Amino acid sequence: MVRLFLIWLLLCLTAGPVFSQPKKIDSLLTVLAKHLQADTFRVNRLNDIAAVYFEKFPPDNPDRLDLIGQVSLQLASKLNYHYGQAIALGTLAGIASAKGDMKQYQK
Repeated sequence: MVRLFLIWLLLCLTAGPVFSQPKKIDSLLTVLAKHLQADTFRVNRLNDIAAVYFEKFPPDNPDRLDLIGQVSLQLASKLNYHYGQAIALGTLAGIASAKGDMKQYQK
């Protein structure tokens, strides 16, 4: 009986983060759609979306992640927002590593 309870408890504790990721992505996309200004807030939300996608779906769609990272990097560079640039570059490096395409970002 105790063993069944522990298994049930373990399943409940681990299932929450798995099911909460799509909701987080949806809420970030909604916030991004409502915030049209090209500012650091937008860069941060783009980086957040890329981080959630990369964490949840690393091999699924690297091209989509690459696009998000490129847009974030371009906007952060335009704004001279160094922190946003660093996060976007880290995302792009992770994507390149997952794809095995490190030469593209070794500039």
